[in-house]
Amino acid sequence: MSGWCVLGMLFTSLTLHAGEPLVVHEWGTFTAVHASDGTLLSGLEREEHRLPNFVRSHAGFSPADKGWSRPVKNVTIKMETPVLYFYSDTERKVRVDVGFRGGSISQWYPERAGGEELSPLPAPVTDIVQLRTMAPVDFAAGFEGSVRWDVTVLAPGTAEVINNPRAWETPQWPRARVSGANLVKGPPGFVETGRADFSATAPVVEGFLFYRGIGSFEIPLHVSVTADGTLRLRNSGEADIPFVWIYDNRERVGGRYVWEGGLAAGESIVAGLAKVHFGPERTKALLEPLKAAGLTEAEARAMLATWQESYFDAPGLRVFWIVPREFTDRILPIKITPAPDKLERVLVGRSEVLTPAFEKELAEGFRADGGERWVSDRYFLAYRERVRQLGVVLREKTP
Repeated sequence: MSGWCVLGMLFTSLTLHAGEPLVVHEWGTFTAVHASDGTLLSGLEREEHRLPNFVRSHAGFSPADKGWSRPVKNVTIKMETPVLYFYSDTERKVRVDVGFRGGSISQWYPERAGGEELSPLPAPVTDIVQLRTMAPVDFAAGFEGSVRWDVTVLAPGTAEVINNPRAWETPQWPRARVSGANLVKGPPGFVETGRADFSATAPVVEGFLFYRGIGSFEIPLHVSVTADGTLRLRNSGEADIPFVWIYDNRERVGGRYVWEGGLAAGESIVAGLAKVHFGPERTKALLEPLKAAGLTEAEARAMLATWQESYFDAPGLRVFWIVPREFTDRILPIKITPAPDKLERVLVGRSEVLTPAFEKELAEGFRADGGERWVSDRYFLAYRERVRQLGVVLREKTP
């Protein structure tokens, strides 16, 4: 078949349903760790919750390093769990291209059709120790990531079913599925079968497209905290931040919130850490703002459900903020073919904040034993960077 015929068939498949509505919704998060003075700390390449083994990455599944098998440095942002939902009255072929200005799209599902490629390793690598001695990739020097999918959005009522190996799913994975969204059929991958080893492959079917990554770029929300517990928040960007929510769970008492509201471009606010306790519906404060930003209630609830262990149950002081759409489109440029009739993108920033009291505790602990009590913490590398900034001389400890 000639190249012109192939291109013609592709064009036809992508435009066949041009007159019928296609709606796409996306949610995800950017995570950053702020020192008490507002400095963004690096070391965010460490994974928090492992992904299912059927998820794809650059060098095979690497549960501890967000899909990178080689060392990195100056990672100040984790892009976590963007998912794309499709709503269509009919089956159609769809191409999705997502860029990442300032970062790497290092994990994805289903299998991609194209995207960023890492430079070849300089020599054969035979073990992890050898790998860790390589010169790290410096994200502060800039990185341009990307991913491309060619998938089929299945029609409502299709006989196809989600078919990835259920035994490989992690608790958070199925929480991202929502009723009403079309199933998506991608290239071959691991699928559920009666075989004990789950090693069969076939075109995979899931309820969404998924990707994750790591990067380094400035965010528009500056957060600092003083010794008396006063938070200072400043929107340094050119667009309004529609919603900000401060969540304090340092005492593991179900959470406290201090302040919520929007921040206009250039605006600053000061918030004291008042003891206001949540009941069991502590996520309710975020539900309506997420819906107002463009998500359906089912999507917003799915998003919050995937956050449960990492965001709400884990101790810490954090600020949630809805990322301005202009910022999302600039950092994560997206092109969908055929173009959807409507595209909603709701990214949420999660700013983890270190208080002066906690930094003092870190400094004492790292002086004593190299930070042994935090060595398995998801932010160990960021903690280590902060105590070095504070002048603590450390003996090296392998995380």
